[in-house]
Amino acid sequence: MLKKWAYVILIGLLIILAWAAVTNINYSYDGRETTQLTLNDRAVKEFEPEVAVVTMGVETTNEDLNQAFAENNNKMDIVVNRLNNIEGINVKTLNYRIDTRSRLEKDVETNYYYVQNLIEVRTEKINELGSIIQQAVDSGVNQLQSIDYLLKNKEEATRQVTSEAINSIKEKAGFVSRETGYEGYLVKNLNINDQVSVPDYYPQLKMEAAAAIPPISPGKIEITVTVNGTFELK
Repeated sequence: MLKKWAYVILIGLLIILAWAAVTNINYSYDGRETTQLTLNDRAVKEFEPEVAVVTMGVETTNEDLNQAFAENNNKMDIVVNRLNNIEGINVKTLNYRIDTRSRLEKDVETNYYYVQNLIEVRTEKINELGSIIQQAVDSGVNQLQSIDYLLKNKEEATRQVTSEAINSIKEKAGFVSRETGYEGYLVKNLNINDQVSVPDYYPQLKMEAAAAIPPISPGKIEITVTVNGTFELK
């Protein structure tokens, strides 16, 4: 008889534990019993790049500082003039540096000057980027450091994806509410995180003049928004 009661009690405990595992019961400030639901969702959307930003430059070396300086300035003037003649191009100086370096040749150490002038080239002509870079190289650019792709309005694009993620998690909450016999739900808390994956290219090339530029494919900009929410079923 005792064994039979022990078995019944054990079954009852298992049922209670199983129910507690799927239902989170809380109490509101007014003493009401509430059932809370925790969900997570995410939305991912790809966008075509709208702006390309290229970091390129001219480097020169010479044992005479004035000659290294003059050669660099002359080459960069030609590059900038060439780029400014292309419609839809914005050029600005990023960095200018002069270093003293040394090299060892046949056990003889020689000091020389290194001059680097980096510029940023910004354009919306994504499909013409290869041609633009080629013209810069033909004009004297011998460093291509990076190519970045951007959106004109990243904030607006992120809002679009965030709206999709929120609508999706609300649909989930509504579905669970209906399927479990509740009339609806209240949003108690939402945590939203976004991540923007931007295609970039870091060739770190030191090129000879008139070097051939390979075809450039921009790829897509991917925005991911993750939403974690707590809902009260009612």
